[in-house]
Amino acid sequence: MLDEFNTDGFVVIGHVTGDSGPKAAVGTVSEQVSKNIPGQYLEGGGTQALFFMDRASGSRLSELGQEVIQTKQVKRWLDPVSGISFEIKPTGWTDANGMHGYLHLPGPGTVQTMKLGAREQASKTEEATHE
Repeated sequence: MLDEFNTDGFVVIGHVTGDSGPKAAVGTVSEQVSKNIPGQYLEGGGTQALFFMDRASGSRLSELGQEVIQTKQVKRWLDPVSGISFEIKPTGWTDANGMHGYLHLPGPGTVQTMKLGAREQASKTEEATHE
């Protein structure tokens, strides 16, 4: 997940309980390029599942996350709507967003490259052959 979607301080891990989980759309993760943090790119290619979570469940997870940040204790919660068992753990991070590990921050005149995703490569190749 891109850093711009990250919240410092806690991580949420969900486990489907029982023999059947929530209805979900499952597919391949596409590549992602950050709009807010220059140079951040995630390749994609993994499997992801998108499932419905009602507003109250999302709010409860946020509340538990804030409690985890304050107490530094793991919290567990079973969502009655989706049937997913969540574990909310403290990370201890306070500055995960931004650029780390550069001796000199990229600036004017700095070249950055980005790998083209498979679909983008295919569209560029296809366009070139039709010209």
